[in-house]
Amino acid sequence: ARPPNAPTAPRILKRRLAGGATAVALVNQDPGNCAMPSTPLGALGPTGSSYGYKGSWSGATRTTTGTIGRN
Repeated sequence: ARPPNAPTAPRILKRRLAGGATAVALVNQDPGNCAMPSTPLGALGPTGSSYGYKGSWSGATRTTTGTIGRN
């Protein structure tokens, strides 16, 4: 992955886990902007039409199509 253009740029981290699952972290590094980063699922490599995810703060499980983040 390429480093962000600025120290406060959002970061999107991806790692393949044992068993084939993929972990994705969307990180907002800007203390002056509380916006949630987002990315198209296609940029992360999956080819399905929808994916489940679990919010790290809420623990809620949801389904998304097209984009992850800002949901």
